[in-house]
Amino acid sequence: MKLSILSTLALCITTCSVFSQKEYTTDYEVQYEATYSMDSTNLENKSVETLYLFTGPKYGVFMSYREAFKDEIMADLERQLKSGSITISKEMTSNFPKTFYKDHQNNNVKTSDKIDRKQYHYQEPAIPLDWNIEEDSKEIMGYTTQKATTHFAGRDYTAWFTLEIPIADGPYVFSGLPGLIIELYDAEDHYHFTLKTLAKLEEPRNFEFPKSEEIIKKDFIKLKEKALKNSENNTLNVGNFQIVVGQGSDMSQESKMQNQEMKRKMKENRAKKNNLIERF
Repeated sequence: MKLSILSTLALCITTCSVFSQKEYTTDYEVQYEATYSMDSTNLENKSVETLYLFTGPKYGVFMSYREAFKDEIMADLERQLKSGSITISKEMTSNFPKTFYKDHQNNNVKTSDKIDRKQYHYQEPAIPLDWNIEEDSKEIMGYTTQKATTHFAGRDYTAWFTLEIPIADGPYVFSGLPGLIIELYDAEDHYHFTLKTLAKLEEPRNFEFPKSEEIIKKDFIKLKEKALKNSENNTLNVGNFQIVVGQGSDMSQESKMQNQEMKRKMKENRAKKNNLIERF
């Protein structure tokens, strides 16, 4: 009987962990232009990507274009598959795969990401951030902004926020200041976020927290590293599709050579991503 009760409790805990959901209601769409250097051996080679923050007084959700408009991307991919050819646009890929669910009321951030097509989430242990608000000010895009500094995941950051938009949010995990972050960058300027557009939504956009397994961040990082090693560079993620580079014995010599070349390029691309925004 005790074993049965314990088993039931364990099942309940697991189920609650996997299927815990929450709705995040947002009122604004904020676009940030992210300029960043992912290759520490070639810092002059910078990438540019538009990232999305949906936010409001109570909640915020930060994500890539691929995640923000995944339904439209999936529909387009399905149309392309039916036509017999696929064109991989720049918008289908992102170097920011994580989605951050921010609860401004309780000062916490939950991070959601996939490993081998399985969804995980963890609560960011460094939140709330320890901000130092300084007296320096400057005008950015017509907004009067004030300087603040903090530290996150191995990098020192400077943020410029404005009291003219009293929303305690910003790009990536950054939040908790008394106004929206207009510009943010690390001390080495490897990652630089600048406000691009800000728009009030005609109707609130609601985000449902995804069904996922809860894990602590340290274990998530270990799983992610293990998955990358085990993949042997044989998969390519595009949107919610995963393309597997084949190795079948019945493949033609030309196909085998094409696959080997694709693997080589994928391995090179991954090797160049050695300057991640989070250093640990």
